[in-house]
Amino acid sequence: MSATTGMRRRLVASSLALATVVALLGSPSSVADPAENAVTHWSRISEQFVPIGRFGASAQVLSGIVHAAIYDAVAATEGGLDPFMVSIEAPPGASTEAAVATAARDVLVERVPLQAGPVTADYDAFMAAIPDGQAKSDGRTVGEQVAQQILAARADDGFGNVVEYVQQPPGPGVFEPVAPTPPIDVVLTQVLPFTFDSAWDFRPNGPSSLKSGEYAADFAEVKAYGRSDSAVRTPEQTQTVRFWADNTFVQWSRTVRALAEARDLDLRESARLLGLVHVTAADTMIACFDAKYHFSFWRPVHAIARADSSRGHRWQPRNDSGPDLDIAPRRQPPGVSVRARMPHRRGDPGAPDLLRNQRSAADDLQQLPRGRAATILRAAQRHPSRGGRRAGVGGTALPQRDGGGREARSQDRSTRRLLCLPLAR
Repeated sequence: MSATTGMRRRLVASSLALATVVALLGSPSSVADPAENAVTHWSRISEQFVPIGRFGASAQVLSGIVHAAIYDAVAATEGGLDPFMVSIEAPPGASTEAAVATAARDVLVERVPLQAGPVTADYDAFMAAIPDGQAKSDGRTVGEQVAQQILAARADDGFGNVVEYVQQPPGPGVFEPVAPTPPIDVVLTQVLPFTFDSAWDFRPNGPSSLKSGEYAADFAEVKAYGRSDSAVRTPEQTQTVRFWADNTFVQWSRTVRALAEARDLDLRESARLLGLVHVTAADTMIACFDAKYHFSFWRPVHAIARADSSRGHRWQPRNDSGPDLDIAPRRQPPGVSVRARMPHRRGDPGAPDLLRNQRSAADDLQQLPRGRAATILRAAQRHPSRGGRRAGVGGTALPQRDGGGREARSQDRSTRRLLCLPLAR
């Protein structure tokens, strides 16, 4: 059985979060923060270099590969974790720090080759702080083996395909490009998920009918609250709009990492949390973009203009509409699935200000529609949220190894053992 086939046979019900990234390209950043451990440090390095030159959705998919490698490196050297993609037998005493750094470095250099120079500089600085000896050497070897096997398993995952955007015939409800550049990350419609068979396994029902009362109510809400000069949107709602305009990948990555550091999680707990979140969010993005390009639903800026030709052209959204399609907005599905994995406590110091007073993912669902009303119709968010809930609650992205195929996946998933660290304690 191939590595790819084996990987795809492991669990399931999980996973269904023009981004301009300000990346620091100066001196190596491997001078570790006192709160960091090897896992959170290399998660930060991934967050720094993966998004350069790409959008948040594709960055999240690559981050899933990096964090799978980090997780399996920790599983091999620390024990106490079930392997996710590969199982390596580490020599006793092998350095977890060296294994994590090497696994992350090798994946980043292979999958983000334009950043190989600064990533390697960070790696050299990090490894220099680990005492030389057998433990360091063994850890490096484990990291190399983990990265090699994971890269082999993802070698034909479709991420490198060239997929051109094809515009559907124009008409009511059909997306038309808003940005001067083509819609983004079309390739994700062909990328192999980590934890289920195909992106359309979690495809939602689609947007509301344009003739429905539901759509009419959504349309009126967006027109009133989403316009740049809205007279009904409150300052708090405007803050929400601005908050959710951030780069999706960077936003959730730094939040989860901050939580791990605020809770002082050890290497094993950090690897489990970050691996679970990043792999879940990666599969969420794959499913999200499959839905976007399947339904090809229009943006409010065109919906309003087409409905009111005499005045609609004057309506402008509070935020730029962005270079992607309306259905399954790329913030809600990862937001719901990630929040289901890492519920904040009220007042949690690791949570962003806007999330700090929320109790659960349900609060995100209430906040997101109006927070994104400037560019997204609520009708395009309501139905895809089922995918996010299904992913965030129904299973785990880092399961026990499962030798079964579809037959095993069809079993009651509530009986599967969840590895998610209970952070809401």
